Amino acid sequence: MIENSMMRFLKFAKRLLIVCAVAVTLLLALAMLWPWKPFVGGRLAAMLQAGGLQNPRLTVTDMGLTGIALKDIAFGAQGIAVAARDLALEGAPGADYRQWRGKWRIADIVIEGLGLPIAVLNGGGTLTADAERLALDGKLASADHAWQAEFNVDQIFAAPEKSRLNIVRAAMPWNGGKVSAHDVALPLGGQKRDLTIDLQVEKISLDALLQQLTGNRASAQGLVSGALPVTLKADGAILVDEGKLQAIQPGTIAIAPEVIPGDNEQIALVRDVLKDLHYSYLTIGMNSDKEGKLSALLTVEGSNPAVDNGRAVKLNVHLTGDVLSFVQQSLIPLSDPGKLMQQGRNAKP
Repeated sequence: MIENSMMRFLKFAKRLLIVCAVAVTLLLALAMLWPWKPFVGGRLAAMLQAGGLQNPRLTVTDMGLTGIALKDIAFGAQGIAVAARDLALEGAPGADYRQWRGKWRIADIVIEGLGLPIAVLNGGGTLTADAERLALDGKLASADHAWQAEFNVDQIFAAPEKSRLNIVRAAMPWNGGKVSAHDVALPLGGQKRDLTIDLQVEKISLDALLQQLTGNRASAQGLVSGALPVTLKADGAILVDEGKLQAIQPGTIAIAPEVIPGDNEQIALVRDVLKDLHYSYLTIGMNSDKEGKLSALLTVEGSNPAVDNGRAVKLNVHLTGDVLSFVQQSLIPLSDPGKLMQQGRNAKP
């Protein structure tokens, strides 16, 4: 599911950024002192492994004061396997050789083990490094731009608690549409704090969404868009504050009778109407109560041509599927690092 996968990937990405920041600084220093490619490649692989990455492999193809090039890069961590065809840093040291500035480029990144198919990514950006700090910015995207991210990193070696990964924007395909987020600041130093993310949902399949919410006991035609403001608490709790998804055009919906609890004449009529409701308006609201319990409310207006001569109705239906599980496993991309590590240990590539 998307949430479990993205939670594991976020933890993995934080660790990787810290390890790579130190590795890049060491690699640049080594490039100025030793011209031996195998020695530098071995040292860099050893540092990646010491930082917690599993079976790191790479080959140094070029190096000097103006650049470094690697190929056949591969490593793993938390049940995730990452490979890239090549990575190149091009630039030059400052006049006093205390700082290095340049550009980076990476080609054909393949990520496996997250439980969802991620497209091959390519990207690049700029980098400034010295003994105290690494500043990096860049973009990653798939060939069709369905997967994309723009980010910057500020890694402070002497004060890691001040280090940040800032996601300027990120987007990924989901249920035929897109889920995106903007302006998310993530600490890299390991400290825990509440994090609020406004997830934007664009033109996703209502049919796929209702099947997930009801355990495959509903079907529909149409697309929905909207926003899900999500707060990830430092203690691991996940809260949704007045999330709302709305149909962007009329369609149809059919819900199995057992999804709607109750046993009276009015409930029976609602069940009949919802067997084939032609809606003109539909929203799905998600909200967490004071105890953190998440609920979903379906509000729909329309008619069933076969019921009560097609009389127009307006219904509010509390969905009975495991909505909290749906949000945790399928939508929210971040969560408690401790739970993430546990999921990583239990994950099957």
